[in-house]
Amino acid sequence: MKKTKFVELGDMYAEEGKFAEAYREYLEAAIGEKDLEAMVRLANMYLDEDYLSLDFEKAFHYMTMAYDIGMPAVELMERVVLDSEKIHEDEVGRREYKEFLEHIYDESVGYLNIWLADEHINGVFGTDIDKYIELCEKAARAGETYGYDCIGEMYFLGEHVERDYEKAYEYFTRSEENTGDIRYFYLGEMYKNGLYVEKDLKKAKEYYREEMKFLNRQMADPEDMNFYEPTVSALKELEEV
Repeated sequence: MKKTKFVELGDMYAEEGKFAEAYREYLEAAIGEKDLEAMVRLANMYLDEDYLSLDFEKAFHYMTMAYDIGMPAVELMERVVLDSEKIHEDEVGRREYKEFLEHIYDESVGYLNIWLADEHINGVFGTDIDKYIELCEKAARAGETYGYDCIGEMYFLGEHVERDYEKAYEYFTRSEENTGDIRYFYLGEMYKNGLYVEKDLKKAKEYYREEMKFLNRQMADPEDMNFYEPTVSALKELEEV
């Protein structure tokens, strides 16, 4: 996306730490030129007190403007830095965020369903497990099969619902296209410990190894991957059996 001269000038001011000047250029670009890049920058400035005073109304105003003019919701959500804790602790933040999510919601986009589902578990929509499951399933049907993993994990851990390994297994195995790390790890746990399924250490190893393959493909720091250490430990334990 080509920048307008106002955004380029605003970026230059921002790099020099001249945030008031940067703000004026971004505002000119957003209002006068309908520049999507400027709208994203303004939203981020209003969400970061290092640049401007925190203002959720204005931040979500510019996010909504960018969406309505044509920026895809997924791209918008990825580019604007939203501090969930800060939003949830603020009455205005919760209200504006809720209205924004309702505005951009599109059930054909799996990623957005997951995002919205998360807000139905102790989020801005309160706690609504039925809605959480409904949205995760919609996400999976829209191609984001991670939605099934989310439900499976909830039943496996017994978070917000009564623990149910049968339902967990059902969701972890519902889609053949599902290749996420959550299902591999938890299926390994189920076969290792005989949770709903018959104990099978060979299958457990297979799932843990698939988990390691997945994690290695992520090229991330192991400390940032929740299942890295537990998977390494489980494989080591099974190799000693």
